Amino acid sequence: MDKNDLKGIEQGRAIFAYRCVEKVCTMEKKIQREYKSYAKRIPTMIKNNGLGPALAFVYAKGEPDANGNNAYTILYRNIDERLKEEKFLQKDDKLIEYILKIDSTKYREISNEVLALFTWLRRFVDGMIEDEKSKEDGKNEK
Repeated sequence: MDKNDLKGIEQGRAIFAYRCVEKVCTMEKKIQREYKSYAKRIPTMIKNNGLGPALAFVYAKGEPDANGNNAYTILYRNIDERLKEEKFLQKDDKLIEYILKIDSTKYREISNEVLALFTWLRRFVDGMIEDEKSKEDGKNEK
């Protein structure tokens, strides 16, 4: 793989992550704050526990609110969509089932892809989703 291929892959991840965060920015503030918080925590969960257990946790926490939204569900869908877009999964594959049955080489490869995606998600949530604390600091400056 040459340098241009890597640049294209990173650019694709960045664009995908930006679109994910942009969509979340249209949702209620509570979902935005939770999404930001979880996007920062999930990579540590993956590194400490492995992709399978981390995804199982995210999947289990994915009960939608009255509007059909849940930050964990959204992040789980983001991962699923990205892996399907990059052909790690087939269209009909169920993410959690697929992760549980793959070999260790593929597991590491997908783990690395998910962590790389979260690198971009974290960058964009920091820039696009305001913290409550930042909002309060802005009020104090006025």
